[in-house]
Amino acid sequence: MNAARAYGVRWVVIYRDHSDRLTHLLIRAPLRTIYRSDAVRVLEIEGASPLAFSAAEPLRPLPARLSQQGADVDAPAGTRVVLNFLDRAGIVIEGARHLPRDEWGRVVVEVAPGSDHIALRYDPGWQGAFIAAAILLMLALAGVWLADKSVRSNLPR
Repeated sequence: MNAARAYGVRWVVIYRDHSDRLTHLLIRAPLRTIYRSDAVRVLEIEGASPLAFSAAEPLRPLPARLSQQGADVDAPAGTRVVLNFLDRAGIVIEGARHLPRDEWGRVVVEVAPGSDHIALRYDPGWQGAFIAAAILLMLALAGVWLADKSVRSNLPR
């Protein structure tokens, strides 16, 4: 349960067909049922980490917004902030200094002086591969066109 809390898992939804398989795990964990029906059961994990929080106050969430571009977080300058995202290659941080990941592998940053906003983006670096693929495709099409032109020129008229 510690890992679930650290990664911000707040609810566990169990479909009725799986509840007997999970009973031995759920008995040991202090989970509270917040919804139950014939089909599902929803349990709450207390103390789950927020999406973004100050390292000094791990249960107090910082204002965060998610979009298709990534996450935007508001925090005072100089604050050490934990962003509840796995720190992987391709993570780009704006408005803060990227620090070594924490014990759970999450992104840790320190908000830059004069800034009160952090932007987390993911850039997997695929642009180069897409450009190379486009060039290869154009070369292949040019080769097919030239081969077709050569065959047509050798046909009897």
